[in-house]
Amino acid sequence: MELSRSPNINPTGKGTDATVTVSMFEEHLVICAPPCLDLEMTNILVIAAASAVGCGSTVMIDLDPDTASDELIALRPLNAVASCITSDSGPAAVLSAGYVRLTTRDGHWTIDLGQGRLCRSNDPIEPHFVGLDDWTDICALWVTPTNVTALANDGTYLTTFASWTTE
Repeated sequence: MELSRSPNINPTGKGTDATVTVSMFEEHLVICAPPCLDLEMTNILVIAAASAVGCGSTVMIDLDPDTASDELIALRPLNAVASCITSDSGPAAVLSAGYVRLTTRDGHWTIDLGQGRLCRSNDPIEPHFVGLDDWTDICALWVTPTNVTALANDGTYLTTFASWTTE
């Protein structure tokens, strides 16, 4: 895992590098996910995001290898911080290489970090049983101590009240 501070975040070889890159941009911790995540890199990404969120930081997880992270930061939601969180959410659980499940107040998010997509469902569902039409393509996730917001490829935001933790 690399740690760097740069005014322009565009890691070299991001599309081919198999490591998780962690950088700072303004007040955001930016985590760039490689397109091919193994189980170890998936765990590192989830733990890095949870650690930063646990310290009160806003984390952006960049899932778009074709767009510079600073361009995605400019698209961040204006209301990225919610006022409260209930105990109805659970930890971000690593399901397998590249897949994370987030238990939210109103359902479950299954996130495919490698392919940049998510599926919202009422019940937990294994990613391999999600139909192709049930995935929503996303290019970034913003994680705060109280919510998670996804930027869909069509420019819409999906937000849920949840705490991204590992416990």
